[in-house]
Amino acid sequence: MNPTDIIHAFTHNPPGGFPKDALQAAMAQPDEISPRLIEILQRGADDITALAGTKDDNGFLYAMFLLAQFKEEAGLQPLIDFFCTDSETAIMLTGDVVTENLSKLFAGMTQTNRRPLQTLIEDRGRNSFVRAAAIEALLCLVAWDIVGIDEIEHYFLELLVNKLEKEPSHVWNYLADAASRLGSAKLQTDLKQAYDQQLVSDTYIPWDQAKALLARSAQQNMADLRNDKGLAPITNVIEEMQGWACFTPAEERIAPIKIPKPKQPVQTTKVGRNDPCPCGSGRKVKKCCMLG
Repeated sequence: MNPTDIIHAFTHNPPGGFPKDALQAAMAQPDEISPRLIEILQRGADDITALAGTKDDNGFLYAMFLLAQFKEEAGLQPLIDFFCTDSETAIMLTGDVVTENLSKLFAGMTQTNRRPLQTLIEDRGRNSFVRAAAIEALLCLVAWDIVGIDEIEHYFLELLVNKLEKEPSHVWNYLADAASRLGSAKLQTDLKQAYDQQLVSDTYIPWDQAKALLARSAQQNMADLRNDKGLAPITNVIEEMQGWACFTPAEERIAPIKIPKPKQPVQTTKVGRNDPCPCGSGRKVKKCCMLG
C-alpha cells in the first residue's frame, strides 16, 4: 500500500474495523508516512470540532501511536496541541488514551528536546490529566535510559518548589507519585511540604507510602520503572491497539454490568491509589475522574 492508500484506510474506518493491513504497511515505511501522519494530528488540533463531526475517521488515533513508535519528534507539538486546544473534545474522541497511553505517546516523540513537555506541565490552564501524562512521560524517558535520573530529579524539585501553582490538583498528585518512584531523598523535604499544604491528596498516595519509596535504593526504584509495563515503549502499534473494545464487533462485546444506585447513603472509606475508583468506571483511583 502506498501512503495515500494507507491514509484513506485510516480515515475511512467503519466501527469495529481494524486496519491491520494499513498499519503493517505504515510501519514498513516510516519515513514516507510520517509527514502525512503529522498533518493528520495538526489538522485535528486546528479544528477538533470538525474532526468530532466526521464519520469513520480514526486517523488521528493511528497517527499518534505510529509516530510514537517511530520516535518522530516532529509529532510531539501537534500531539500536545491536539490534546490541549480543546481537551474535553480530545478526550471524548480518544477515550482512555489520556490515562492509559498518553504518557508513552509523549515520551515516544521526545528524544532530545524536553522543553515542550515541561511547558505543558507548567501551564496551569491545561487539563490536569494531560499535564500528569507529561510528568509520567518523563518517568518513561528515565526507564528507557534516554534521560538520567539526576536531570528529572532536579526538574521535579523545581516543580515542587516554584514551578507549579500552589493549588491541589491531579498534577500535584501525580508529581508526588512520580517523585516517589524516583527514590530520591533530595525530594523528601519539599514533597512533605506539599503534603502538609494539602496540595497532594493523601488518598492518592499516602505520605507513609511515598516516604517508603523515597527511602529505597535507586537500584530498586530503577528496576521497578524498567519492569513497569505501563511505562514500556510502543514498539508495535498493532499489538498495542488491536485488543481495544472499539475494534471489536458490537455483537461480540460484553455488555457492561449495570449497578443500581444505592437508596441509602453509603459510608465512604479510605481508598488506595491502586484500588478501583468509587465512581464505578473500572479504572484505578490514580487514573480516574474523582481526582481531576
